[in-house]
Amino acid sequence: MSKENAALPPQRWERHKLTDGNRGMCAMRATFCMGTAAVDRLRLFIGNVNGATVWFVVTAGRTGALKVEAYAVDARHESHAVIPAVVPGDGAHCSAALSGEAEEALRRGSLPVQLDVEVRMVGKTAFVYANGICYAAYELKSALGGDITQAGTAVEDTLAPAPQLVHFDVQHKPGKFMHISFDDTYDLMKDLTVNEARYNSLFEHEVFAYLREMHEKYGAVFSFYLFYGRTDDAFTMSDMTIKFKDEFAAHAEWLKFGYHSLYENTRSSGLSDEEMIASVRDMHAAIIRFAGADSIDKIVRFGYFSVNTSALIALKRQGLIDGALTADDDRTDNCGLSGAALRILRQYDRYTDLEHGVRYYRSERRFDSCDSSEQMVSQLSMLQDDENNNECYILFGHSVLQTPITAALQWAYEQGDIAFRYPMHSERDVR
Repeated sequence: MSKENAALPPQRWERHKLTDGNRGMCAMRATFCMGTAAVDRLRLFIGNVNGATVWFVVTAGRTGALKVEAYAVDARHESHAVIPAVVPGDGAHCSAALSGEAEEALRRGSLPVQLDVEVRMVGKTAFVYANGICYAAYELKSALGGDITQAGTAVEDTLAPAPQLVHFDVQHKPGKFMHISFDDTYDLMKDLTVNEARYNSLFEHEVFAYLREMHEKYGAVFSFYLFYGRTDDAFTMSDMTIKFKDEFAAHAEWLKFGYHSLYENTRSSGLSDEEMIASVRDMHAAIIRFAGADSIDKIVRFGYFSVNTSALIALKRQGLIDGALTADDDRTDNCGLSGAALRILRQYDRYTDLEHGVRYYRSERRFDSCDSSEQMVSQLSMLQDDENNNECYILFGHSVLQTPITAALQWAYEQGDIAFRYPMHSERDVR
């Protein structure tokens, strides 16, 4: 952080909120009504129990330009230090055109204009959004240690008229979680159908018996991501046996199914948005038929991690998905992400497209290449040591490998602060 000797302008509290029970903050949202001034300067702050404070200053001009700045401020506001942006920008401050309807309204001179500002925490990094677009991110490890227990907004006493605060709220951290999923599980589902006479119960099948044991012992949750059919086989998910529907439905809180691809070699990016909607709807209809509606997982891993952004937005608007699980490596074809969004996703646990409501979680580790329990625990411990990547443990494989899976579940259980939860539930009921 670079030091500044000049004092910040006098501040007047507009809204100040302590987080509930000193629970850590995940996001702070504020909606401002911008007035007739040539420039509106919106100020949000976060702080911890030790009195450390960080200010985010969002400056919006009538031309549609928007600038984001961040400062570490002492308790008496007598001095401050500039916090450099890490992503999307690399400098002390980030400037860009204001996107969306607000820019158009400003250019037309249609006032007042509403501006939604959100500060989202991922580990020790704060991401600043305006009207759903991420403008800057700031690493706060040195400026603000510990959980964030205070949040609020302020205006300058010298600014007249001040932008009106329309809405303000704080979202609390949902907590760390682990989720385990399996891709390409077509053969397992076909086997359960072809050999259904062998099983009086779903849990007489060795795979499902093992998963139930892990759920009962640790509380683990699992997802199976399916392709609808194979190019060399007439069997499809619509042919899946309904013999075990009642059991699937009864255990839907920890065993779910989701879309992976149309066929084993399908790259969803090669399908039109309309074809994607039809394909996912067909899969959901098949899952409802053999397992019930509660068994559908809506944050899924697309085959080859290949899907167009426009398709994800269209699927989200149709209520068919909530987001995607992204690649565990550095491939460029990664759920349609590019530029700053892809950089954020690779460096942090997750990225949220607030403009369209699509959530992305990085797949952290795969079981396929894990040879021992010790190797699995070592990989998880490395994630735990990274403060920007130790909230979401998204693990996956292409078969149910009991040795690394059991090691991962036991490790998470022993940590005491890692729950077992679906990504699509990770931000539910945490306001």
